[in-house]
Amino acid sequence: MSAKPPGPLLAMRDALSACDLQIVQLLGERMRLIRRVADLKAEARLPSFDREREAALVDDLLVKAAECDVPGEVVRDVYAALLAASRAAQRRALHQGETHYSIGILGGTPVIGD
Repeated sequence: MSAKPPGPLLAMRDALSACDLQIVQLLGERMRLIRRVADLKAEARLPSFDREREAALVDDLLVKAAECDVPGEVVRDVYAALLAASRAAQRRALHQGETHYSIGILGGTPVIGD
């Protein structure tokens, strides 16, 4: 059996848990905003992916991260995942109601597509 962590460590863990909850809540808000962006893009017939916008966003965030002593690679990794999720959510919203087809290959071999 391990020893009980000291009180200050337990307090820090509680603070981290509270911070994690805020992050998750902010992610939820971000995804709600992304769905609204998708609706606006659909109305304007714009594509879901805007490379220049994403690059500018990441550049701005890297500057802010440096000011907050957050490593740039952390920001890049986190926003790579967030932007991928945003693009996927936008694609789903933009293509909602469209007919989708699945294609199956019968009698294929393990090297098909190589």
